[in-house]
Amino acid sequence: MIGVANSGPDAINCIKQAAEFGIIKKGQKIAGLSLDVLAVRSIGLDIAQGVIVADSFYWDFNDQTRAFTKTFKALHGEIPTGQQACQYSALHNYLNAVAIVGVSEAKKSGRAVLRQMRAAPMEDPLFGPIVLREDGRTVRRMLVLQAKSPEQSKSQDDILAVISEIPGDEAFRPLSEGGCPLIKS
Repeated sequence: MIGVANSGPDAINCIKQAAEFGIIKKGQKIAGLSLDVLAVRSIGLDIAQGVIVADSFYWDFNDQTRAFTKTFKALHGEIPTGQQACQYSALHNYLNAVAIVGVSEAKKSGRAVLRQMRAAPMEDPLFGPIVLREDGRTVRRMLVLQAKSPEQSKSQDDILAVISEIPGDEAFRPLSEGGCPLIKS
C-alpha cells in the first residue's frame, strides 16, 4: 500500500503519475489520505479505480446522506464533499444545542453550548452518533471507500464504493493518548 499523504492537485498528480508508471496496473494499492469524492472524479475512474479513500461522509451511504445530497446539489449544482457535510453537521448540532440551552444563555457564553454538545452523544442525521470530546475532537464513524471502475459506475457521481465502516472509538486516538495540555487527568 502506498499512502499519498498530500491533497488537492498534488495528490491528484501523484495518483496520475503512479498510473502512468504502471504502479497501479502491477497491483500496488494506493491510498489517498486526503482525497475526496470530487478529487477522485477529477482523476477519472479509468486511472483512479481501486484507489482507497477514508472519509466520514459519502453521499450515497444511506437514505439520509442521499436526501442531504439531493438538497445540496439542487442548491450548489454539485454533490457535497465530506468537509462540506462536516460543516453542515457542526452547524446543525450547534444550533440544536443553542435551542436547548436558550439563545440568551448561548449569547452570554459559548461554554453553555459546548457543555450541552458534550453532555451526551449527538444523533446526527448524516453521521449517526457523534461525541464531542473535551479536547475538541469530534468522534464519529469513518468510512473506507474504494474508487469504482468505469464499468461499475452508473453516473458521474457514482464514484466510490463503501468497503468498510470503522466505529468512531476505533477510528480516533483515545482522549488519554492525545496529550492535550488543556485536559486534566
